[in-house]
Amino acid sequence: MKKISIILLLIITLCAASFSFVGWWGGQGSGPGQFKFQHFLAIAPNTNVYVSDYENYRIQVFNPFGGFIGQWGSQGAGNGQFKLPQGIGISTDGTVYVSDEDNNRIQYFTLSGSYLGQWGTLGTGQGQFHYPRGLAVTADGNVYVADNQNNRIEYFTPSGSYLGQFSGGSGIWLNEPCGVAIAANGNVYVTDSLNFRIVYFSATGTYLGNFGSYGTGPSQFQGPRGICVSANGTVYVTDYSLKRVKYFTLTGSFIGMFGITGNFPGQFMGPYGIESHANRLYVSDATNCFIEYFDSFSRTEPSSIGIIRSFFY
Repeated sequence: MKKISIILLLIITLCAASFSFVGWWGGQGSGPGQFKFQHFLAIAPNTNVYVSDYENYRIQVFNPFGGFIGQWGSQGAGNGQFKLPQGIGISTDGTVYVSDEDNNRIQYFTLSGSYLGQWGTLGTGQGQFHYPRGLAVTADGNVYVADNQNNRIEYFTPSGSYLGQFSGGSGIWLNEPCGVAIAANGNVYVTDSLNFRIVYFSATGTYLGNFGSYGTGPSQFQGPRGICVSANGTVYVTDYSLKRVKYFTLTGSFIGMFGITGNFPGQFMGPYGIESHANRLYVSDATNCFIEYFDSFSRTEPSSIGIIRSFFY
């Protein structure tokens, strides 16, 4: 009896999301629509874009295509003033929360910038901060804050009453957390900047998992900063040092990345904050002083698999 082996070629079409550059706005300066090392941004329920203009000590507001709408804030420690505004988040009722880094507090406002209140002081106790950075607001209005130098996440009611804190678990501990995002299931995703990874928790701080390490590979980071979770459950992360955006499943499986190093629109020199709306991603390039936006599209990639079948006669 003789055996013949035949290789059958199976063609499989793989679908994945990719991103194309659509537009930008900004530029370095202190005029309306200009920035000085802007960090985070947030999308309001009316789709306007709110940007924390870090070294101009203000919040700026734009329509979804970058048209300037307004601004508020100045340098100082008074109500509605800032010493380096960092994280920004907006609740479903339109309350705007801002982490005021050097004043070690959270301030909150109406969508038009009217001051509503604040909480926080410098310290290590409950409700205190040492350089609050990214923040995120849940669907029910609770506010999660990356307390950077205290290496923890604190969370509060919409009016600032302390609810709890967490810093890791199972031997995984945060080291200068920077960005915070909330998934649709309520889990909390954190850029653990000096551990070069993403760590995720339940809403009450139970450690659930992590992904990433130091390096240049697809699932590695050298400067993770901003993070957001889209409505379809994709986790997007800006890597400030590698000058790109990477995206993953909720459990950390790598999906893709994009980014070209450069000083022109559509390129990155210091991607920091990131937010998603529908099929659009907004990225704050702090070094280039741009807000850039990209639209997703589906691409198909044929993949062939050889299958060996044996026949006898």
